[in-house]
Amino acid sequence: MRIDRRAPRLLIASSTEGLEHAGALKRLLEPKLDTKIWDEGFFNAGEFALESLEEHSRDYDGALVIATADDRVASRSSESAAPRDNLIFEFGLFVAVFGRRRALLLVEEREMGVTIPSDINGLTYLPFTRTDPVEDGLKVAADALRRRAAQWQEGPLDQEQQHLVESLLGLSIPELQDRGEITSDLGLHVYLADKRADPEQLIRVARARLRPKSSKARPFLYGEGVVGTCWSRQEVVFADFSQGPLHDADRKIWDALPADEKLGMDWELLEASRKRYSGIAAVPVTSFRDETGFVGCVACNVGKSSPSGVLEEEAVERVLYFVAETMRVVLGH
Repeated sequence: MRIDRRAPRLLIASSTEGLEHAGALKRLLEPKLDTKIWDEGFFNAGEFALESLEEHSRDYDGALVIATADDRVASRSSESAAPRDNLIFEFGLFVAVFGRRRALLLVEEREMGVTIPSDINGLTYLPFTRTDPVEDGLKVAADALRRRAAQWQEGPLDQEQQHLVESLLGLSIPELQDRGEITSDLGLHVYLADKRADPEQLIRVARARLRPKSSKARPFLYGEGVVGTCWSRQEVVFADFSQGPLHDADRKIWDALPADEKLGMDWELLEASRKRYSGIAAVPVTSFRDETGFVGCVACNVGKSSPSGVLEEEAVERVLYFVAETMRVVLGH
């Protein structure tokens, strides 16, 4: 069965007894989802589960635990079915790695009741029943999973995250304007790395401006432009177009400059940037979940009438670092 390379990728965990249900669910979900079951070489020999999760989580869009009722528990003179303790632990790991909106729990329903820990009892989970054939009891859950996963493809941010990020940028614009005494055009942008694209690229997911402008935005490749250079260097990058070669270099001088002084700009990008901006800054958004530590950047640009070097002022830098750190929290990194 051929699966679209851009299909959402889902990791499925289960107990050994639940592997039959995991395989049936995989068959129901593909090719709409690209799924991998935990016993298909996910965990590396000699590694703890957490180490493998941290290493491979960047390759997946979400994860699912199938909580089959494999055990019996007695509590207060009553007996009920319960999933294995390690499955609940793995679900907790998935929440930590993917966030609670992309960590899903599929719980078997039984007449005698199924016990799950009280601290996750309030979370929304998907029920299924044990049937013959197995697929029949999973069809409703599979439909719900496909709808949930489709939302992952609408963009790197869900609706709640999008609202939080746009509100954050809207509040930060006047703060930047006040601290930098910026009276000209001012833009604040959030770019996230799309590592499923070929080639990988930074795409803009949110922005705020002092003046309305077209929402069209180009993506940037690794090392391309100021934001792409922020990605390749994984450090804050400033471009001051009011002085030095960024301001007055002609084509011949620019072509002769060392690559690290060009900040990822070819001649055309330099010309377009210095005609519009006094300066551009990009601050990385980092994560312990990604092996590179980089998930995106916060970029700021100011118009031609802004003071020289305004984006490198400490008060302005603090605002940009605050936005980048808040982005990390919003993204669950």
